[in-house]
Order: sequence, then C-alpha cells, then structure tokens
Amino acid sequence: MSTLSCNEILDSLAAYTDGQVSLDERVEIKSHILQCEACSKAYTQQNEMKKAMVRLRVKTSKPNPPARILHEARRAWNIQDGSVLKRYKVQFALASAVASISVFGGAWAYLERNQDFPTAQVITNFRTAMNNGVSCDYYTQNADTAAKWISKKLNTRVPPVELSLSGGKLIGANVNYLQHLKVGSLVFKTNSGNVILYIAYDHTKFNDMLHVTEDGNDFMEPQHEPGLQFYGWNSHRIGYALLSQQSSNQECALDAERQTLLP
Repeated sequence: MSTLSCNEILDSLAAYTDGQVSLDERVEIKSHILQCEACSKAYTQQNEMKKAMVRLRVKTSKPNPPARILHEARRAWNIQDGSVLKRYKVQFALASAVASISVFGGAWAYLERNQDFPTAQVITNFRTAMNNGVSCDYYTQNADTAAKWISKKLNTRVPPVELSLSGGKLIGANVNYLQHLKVGSLVFKTNSGNVILYIAYDHTKFNDMLHVTEDGNDFMEPQHEPGLQFYGWNSHRIGYALLSQQSSNQECALDAERQTLLP
C-alpha cells in the first residue's frame, strides 16, 4: 500500500514518466496509480501529453534545404533579362538550382523514409532462440553498457532499457542479421521465462497489424501467432518489439516503452 498522498503523486508524475525518480519511488508511485482511479487517469493524461510532445519534436526537426540552394534559386529568378548573355546565365543558374534541389530532395526523402519493421524475421528469430536456447553476443547486466554496445553496432543512439520494475533481469545483447538487415536485441530473464526486446533503426512501420492499448500505451500486435506475445511500437526513428512466450508480460512491455519514449 502506497504511503504517498494523491497530491504528492500528482507532483511526482512528470518525474516518474521521465524516469527521474529512484527505484523505491517508482515502486511506490506505481502501486498508488494501480489503486487510485483519479491518479491513474492523471498518469494516462501525462503520458499521452509526453508522447504528443515527442511526436511534435520529431515532426518539427525535419531538415530544411541548405541556404546555399535557396540563395541560388532566388538569385536566378532576380537576374534581369537585359541581354542574351544574361538570359543564358539565368537558364544556367536555374538549371543548377533545380538540379541541386533534386539531388538534395532525394537525399532528404532517403533520410525521412520509414521502412517496415521486420516482423516475420523477428518472430522466426525469437522462436529459434526459444527452441535452441538463448545466447548473447555480449553478456552484461548493465543497461547503459548494453545500450552503448548496440548503439555502436547499429550506428544510432539506443536508449538504455532495464526491466527491474517489472521483474526482468538483463542477460545481455545481440546483433542479428535478418535478411541483410541489422537488428539489435536485449535479452531479459523474468519469472515467466525469457523475453527479448528487438531494436530496428529506421524500420518503424507495423503494417497489417492490430492496434491495442494497454494501460494508456499504444502497441501493435500481429494476428494469428499462437504461443507468442508480441508488443510493437516506435520512437525516435527506431522500431521496437518485445516478444515472449507468455501473455503475462504486459508490464515488461509497458516498462520498456516508457523508457524508449524518453527524449
């Protein structure tokens, strides 16, 4: 039973969703939220606001065309057509500007692409690991160390994820080559068996999947996968999927998603 009052819980919600409270405080706040309907609603609203801010930050962080390209285009349009030579210069400047914008536009589209998450390959990899025994390329119980190792392998920033609040213990990390795609994974041991969190940079689309909401958090789940629990989501251009053989690992998925949504 939580000893904190509702006012104390509401004052701590922002720090709680940002992961800036101690482990003891997290346990006590979570216990209160699970028992108090009013604070539970407040937590859901706080979490939704945070997710909206993350989406807004991603949307407004898209790159703009370089100032040099825009300057060339403006200069071309402003040149006065006073002679044949000037007309040639205008045409050349316009052609150069259009070509530059076309090249940059292609690169821009490449950077902004979001590809499909390798759902089928991840499920196959997970089933193989469960049948043959789980192993790791890099054994560690330190979430920060595991995150740095995977970040280096995937050439992107992967946040540390630890599931101690939901009863999970980190075993280690892997890099899996799934049909020429490099996918990182974190392996955890829980009371109900092993769970694996798969991490795919720039592959964030979960097409043809069911949208479900658990405790105010959104997840994607595949259809018709007996004996398998799959929670998929995306954050900061990274697709995540937490897989287990038990349907009782909802808390692990909620715990992992909240940490990956942090800025």
